[in-house]
Amino acid sequence: MSTLTKILIVLLTVSSLFLCGIIVTYVANAEDYKKEASSLRRQRDTAKQSEKTAEEQLAKYRDESERLQTRLNNQIAALQRDISNLRNDLTIILARLGISGCSNNSIRRSPQNDLRGLTISLIVGAGLKPVPTKSVFICVHLWLIQ
Repeated sequence: MSTLTKILIVLLTVSSLFLCGIIVTYVANAEDYKKEASSLRRQRDTAKQSEKTAEEQLAKYRDESERLQTRLNNQIAALQRDISNLRNDLTIILARLGISGCSNNSIRRSPQNDLRGLTISLIVGAGLKPVPTKSVFICVHLWLIQ
């Protein structure tokens, strides 16, 4: 055998061993890739399920929030109407009492600390029946706050 043939046989043997090592490493890692891929698929499916659940909850909470906001806006509008009506009632009562005998300062400095008593005195002074109602009571209270 010639020297060149011997060198080529040695190179072929070394390259065969190197190739076997690479193939064994690849085969060992190939299973890991498969496991990793299936694990990633499971994670993706779980994330999609979580996203779907979160979107459903978001829609539910958004609807609930809109209903609550509508209800509260309706309550605010009703209360504003009540305030307007009560202020109108107070204006009528104060007009019946007369401005000179009943100013803001004289009512605020009134010896009566009880607003119900003040309400009764305003009603009697206005020539109405002395029945303290909630609307007049609130009206006088709002007028005193101003």
